[in-house]
Amino acid sequence: MLTGLNTFTGGVTNTAGTITLEDQARAFGTGTLTLNGGNVTRTYASVNGSALTITNSINITGNSILQISDQGNNGNFNFTGPVSGTSSGNL
Repeated sequence: MLTGLNTFTGGVTNTAGTITLEDQARAFGTGTLTLNGGNVTRTYASVNGSALTITNSINITGNSILQISDQGNNGNFNFTGPVSGTSSGNL
């Protein structure tokens, strides 16, 4: 689970399993988030149901899932960075 601010500039690649976020928009640093079969879940631990916005570029190269596992707070999961991918990438 990623819960804190990360200031690294490299990217994050998930090829399997699930990365779980609580309420930190900079959990992935400032680089590109590449999903090549891995998933990203936003948990219920958001602050008062507020939105979580990820500004990183996202590159989808494999089957991946973005989901909210929210237990009553109803906070949105927003992505404002550019999204790219390959023909084998499905979201």
